[in-house]
Amino acid sequence: MSLVVRFLVAGTVIVAISIAAEKLKNPALAGVLLMLPSLSIVSFYFIGKSGGVQAVSDLALAALLTLPVWIAYAASFYIFLQQGFGLMYSLLYSMIIFLSGSALFLVMRGRFF
Repeated sequence: MSLVVRFLVAGTVIVAISIAAEKLKNPALAGVLLMLPSLSIVSFYFIGKSGGVQAVSDLALAALLTLPVWIAYAASFYIFLQQGFGLMYSLLYSMIIFLSGSALFLVMRGRFF
């Protein structure tokens, strides 16, 4: 399938969910909407179609194993915001935590998984 089609589908889904969450007046409902697996469902679909069930199954397992990294990212983002770092610095610092945790996961993956 064309790379352009994949890009357009994923982009449309993410933008639509972001706009809908932004318009909601209920923060809890907006949070649930933002946590929809929009990127992963599109990725799982296209990888499953092109690489087969085993490829997408391996990807799903890797995604599960990296959940602690994502939780550290989300928690640090919240903490940085609460500590007054501002939006941009909170995003930057929490992304550094995410990338560091991801790198650690990749190094450890070769040893333990």
